[in-house]
Amino acid sequence: MIDFRSTTHSPTRFITGLPASSFFMGCLLGGLVLATLADSTLGRKNMLLLSCLMMSLSSFTTVFSSNIWIYSALRFINGFGRATVGTSSLVLATELVGKRWRGQVGRKEEAVKTLKSMAANALTSSFSNVLVQQESMNDNIYTSIKIMLNKEWAAQRLAAVMATCFGIGMVYYGMPLALGNLSVNVYLGVTLNALFELPTSLITFFFIGKINRKDSLLGFTILSGVCSVLCLVMGRVRPSLQIAMELISFFSACGAFNMSLIYTLELFPTCVRNSAVSMTRQALVLGGVFGPLLVAAGRKNDLISFGVFGIVIGVCGLPLIGLPDTRGGTICDTMDEEELKQNQGAAAATPTLV
Repeated sequence: MIDFRSTTHSPTRFITGLPASSFFMGCLLGGLVLATLADSTLGRKNMLLLSCLMMSLSSFTTVFSSNIWIYSALRFINGFGRATVGTSSLVLATELVGKRWRGQVGRKEEAVKTLKSMAANALTSSFSNVLVQQESMNDNIYTSIKIMLNKEWAAQRLAAVMATCFGIGMVYYGMPLALGNLSVNVYLGVTLNALFELPTSLITFFFIGKINRKDSLLGFTILSGVCSVLCLVMGRVRPSLQIAMELISFFSACGAFNMSLIYTLELFPTCVRNSAVSMTRQALVLGGVFGPLLVAAGRKNDLISFGVFGIVIGVCGLPLIGLPDTRGGTICDTMDEEELKQNQGAAAATPTLV
């Protein structure tokens, strides 16, 4: 970056922020363009391979950048490929299929023949009336998003988790940048933030099977918001406790970050899961775009940074109240199966008159 500054007459602040902004813009655009390809045309594995290839080539070519504009363009391409790596890996890890069943999807006639050979003679006649119909696939890459938007319950779930992830992303990406606004050594603050981020992953790994997803995510967002506001208050009352409130707020945001991806993964059926997780990831990145702006504006007034952080993540977590919890539930493959599970749950919850 120092070498690039000498090759242009643009303001230093613009030059410093251009590559980072290009990377985040690439993440946003890549998530919109590439996300649905994993659910439709390319699939999870091919999309992951393509993303890694784009990141590798763009990173290697960065060495030969001669000016800031080429460097920023390569950072944009790197972010474009980076957008689907996390979501494709996460979804692919939950859809592992044994070698025995690979390549068997869609071969319904052979499935019926196998059932006939296994069933008793008295039951084979019932298979003659089985209608085998191949589902028509739409080649439109945005089919998954259209399917979710056409279903009211899916659209409500997607809007709720995206709103929550927007607030989480703003705090997760913006809070470490705001350490320079606190009355504490910046290097010490960055070190403590890094040390506090590691336990959140371990806690999620060991306790994910014992805690409710929705309640935990809602609790993390509220705690992060409250501590962020308290960080603002402590700066005026007791500055020594300001860093403690910041660490608790960031710790809660990290826990909410991990829990939001797991909750979204279990909230949507397989046919649209990759697109749903990608859209929530987009909301996280979009929140991260606004974080640095608030930090820069908050250098003269902490209310603009920590105050807004606390209010946004707290308010954005409220839509989770209307969503179901997914702990211990079955993960469906299609939208029809998910609707059937909802109807069965509603029927079971309805009291019957004797």
